[in-house]
Amino acid sequence: MDVYEIRSIKDFLSVPPDKRVAALCDFAMWLAICDMMADKFTPEEVTVGDVFKWKDDGISGCSEINIRTPEQPE
Repeated sequence: MDVYEIRSIKDFLSVPPDKRVAALCDFAMWLAICDMMADKFTPEEVTVGDVFKWKDDGISGCSEINIRTPEQPE
């Protein structure tokens, strides 16, 4: 199972062309989750990381979400 680290728009080019729609759909879902978190918590309570990691698991939608506290290393 391949994992892609997306740090910039250009990084989506590393995802195979036939997988990009799935990656972008999962990215959209991740953004929606970030929006929900921002509505519920203050910026001091939650921050969004600099990397979106997309796992090519063949599952439609997000199958795994990792949330870390500041005390937890990546």
